[in-house]
Amino acid sequence: VERQSVGRLPDKIELLQDGRKWKKTCTTVWRGHARTQFADCKGSVKRSKEHCPFKVQFGVTNTTQFEKKHDGKQVCKGCGSEGQFVPCSACRYLHYRKNVTVYHVGEHTCPVTPIQKKNDIKTVEQLVRNNPNIKSSEIQWTGE
Repeated sequence: VERQSVGRLPDKIELLQDGRKWKKTCTTVWRGHARTQFADCKGSVKRSKEHCPFKVQFGVTNTTQFEKKHDGKQVCKGCGSEGQFVPCSACRYLHYRKNVTVYHVGEHTCPVTPIQKKNDIKTVEQLVRNNPNIKSSEIQWTGE
């Protein structure tokens, strides 16, 4: 089932942080829409092994907790087994003018990943005031 959704974003950074993994954006020609770019979804990985610690703990197939090894394989953080690639046919078009209009076309087969936001400067300043001996490597993102 094909689906299309359209949204306008005043901030270009927001369109890069939508919780999806996109391939590199490419310029395309679209009649009536100058400065248009498109990107295909990268797809996702899943691991449905019955005795995987992730599945035992959460009761669902692992589609989120994977790490990429040096050889390019994506392995489950729970059991260490290689995941199965699930292609996704969804794509997005970005039309630039005063605002950015985003067109999403197709259905995603992949899960949305949480967006990791950095601490704002006031939070970091307060953290350093409270802990003057803290190292920069000890300051982590809040995940909010």
